[in-house]
Amino acid sequence: MSFLNLSQLPAGRTGEIVEVSGPPSGVARLQELGFQTGRTIEMIRPGDTCIVKLDRCKMCIRTCGACVMVRPL
Repeated sequence: MSFLNLSQLPAGRTGEIVEVSGPPSGVARLQELGFQTGRTIEMIRPGDTCIVKLDRCKMCIRTCGACVMVRPL
């Protein structure tokens, strides 16, 4: 099974979050925003600063050095 870094998920595609790793402060912040293992996320605009949809919320994020790995759906 292949996983992608969140920033590599193409626009319009969805993925399941499989791992959030990196500096504890970055990981904690992303988890507070809902980036948790098993959640489904949709990419609106990929890149280092990306726009994603998590549940019904759209948000613009930078991963703050943390790594969010997703399994494309």
